Amino acid sequence: MQVPTLYIAAQEQLADLQRLRTFDRVVVGQTVGSGHFHQFEVPEQVNAMIERFVALHVLDPVA
Repeated sequence: MQVPTLYIAAQEQLADLQRLRTFDRVVVGQTVGSGHFHQFEVPEQVNAMIERFVALHVLDPVA
């Protein structure tokens, strides 16, 4: 079973985002102007990414 996954990266990249983008059903977002605690530093960006992801994938049938 494949499950849609959202990965939100901080401005400083700690993961290989190019590689993550190669996986099926993985959506990669990256905040701007943030550090390790981007959910506290730029919550409007993080919340917008989560809201968009849920809107696009919650009703999407799992392949």
